[in-house]
Amino acid sequence: MKVHQKTILCVDDSVVICRMISNVLERNNYKVQVAFDSMEASRKLDQYPIDLVLLDLHLPREIDGMELLKWTLKEKPYVSVIMMSANVSVKSAIEAVKMGAFHFLEKPIDNELLLLTIEKALSKKYLEYELIRAKSHIVGESPVMKNIYERIIKFSGSDANVLITGDTGTGKELVAKAIHVLGKRAQKGFVAFNCAAIPHSLFESEMFGHAKGSFTGAISDHRGFFEQANGGTLLMDEIEELTVDQQAKLLRVIQDRQFRRIGSTKVTHFDVRILAASNKNLQEMMAEGTFRQDLYQRLNILNIELPPLKARREDIPSLVEYFLNHYADGRKEESKIITTELMQKLMEYDWPGNIRELENSLLRAVELAPGSYLRDEDFDLFGDDSEKPDTSLKAALKRYERDYIIQQLAIYQWNVIETAAALGIDRTNLFRKMKAHNVPTKRSRETN
Repeated sequence: MKVHQKTILCVDDSVVICRMISNVLERNNYKVQVAFDSMEASRKLDQYPIDLVLLDLHLPREIDGMELLKWTLKEKPYVSVIMMSANVSVKSAIEAVKMGAFHFLEKPIDNELLLLTIEKALSKKYLEYELIRAKSHIVGESPVMKNIYERIIKFSGSDANVLITGDTGTGKELVAKAIHVLGKRAQKGFVAFNCAAIPHSLFESEMFGHAKGSFTGAISDHRGFFEQANGGTLLMDEIEELTVDQQAKLLRVIQDRQFRRIGSTKVTHFDVRILAASNKNLQEMMAEGTFRQDLYQRLNILNIELPPLKARREDIPSLVEYFLNHYADGRKEESKIITTELMQKLMEYDWPGNIRELENSLLRAVELAPGSYLRDEDFDLFGDDSEKPDTSLKAALKRYERDYIIQQLAIYQWNVIETAAALGIDRTNLFRKMKAHNVPTKRSRETN
């Protein structure tokens, strides 16, 4: 993977100091941006992917160094800040570090000390982000993802409820797991369930449990999700799918921190951190009367909004590399190779299904590619621009069936008999579907 060259913003009203610092940094393989006042600095922080700011305490105009430090930490929390001043006081240094500055350097600055401090600051951020990536498999180094990492780090130290929003396929469950594994409840359970998957008649039983004999079919005691997650973390995905009546029951339990199993008079208290996820606009649903405002307020103590993949295109190469290596490791073979031209096409595609669509597209391409290189035709994404894509339900179901057949064939090493059994159809029917969907057989794949 290509190493990202770090960009440093030097903010000082002295042209001489900025030039001296720039020369030192550029000789040591850093990119440098320069700003002579806070307004110019804030513009460059918005314009460029800045990794670290060297910030003078005393700046001209209304906003001084301390105010700019405060703004940067709030608006660009993934950016490390090192303060510097010729007339530094112990009080100012302590205040800056308490606010979140990594360090305070006194002018004139020793070059070796400057480089060592920058390296330490950048290493600290890198190790924090690597810890998140290692524990959660979240991939990406774009500014928007660095912002997400900062919120994960901050929220993992809290016990407050978190609402995670974003389109389908953006990685909401991965973020929830990261918050859990980095927090104090990491040694306890992480229980995730999809609200849309719970039948209306079984809602209370699944959420809060039931006692043996409480209804027909209750042949034993059953622990609900809240009881299973006790001491740990509970993720409620697609929270918007709950009916207003179900929302009221959930709200009461969250408020009281206790519940009763169906058919039991015993009150059970619980200690659970609650995370909720949604791919819908809950505020619009509140306006429509389909989502309770009081429940929203209970869940939305802290919030993380995940961007669609098209808003972080620069992360696509890293995601492609991650998925291709992951598939290769699982199959114990060399990773497929992707050309620069094809990678550019993947970066230009809008990915309406986000990371999940990218992952599935790569899996299909790996299975269909006859050689070491992935080809355009392996992706089924790059059609004639003049042709309007078929968005009908019939076409969507056809695409899903094709993708699912390829996925199952891959699981069973393209053994048609075993795949047909897993799909619950006979071998002849599977061959007919493969032909209809232009899915190659194992023999044709090996001879191509």
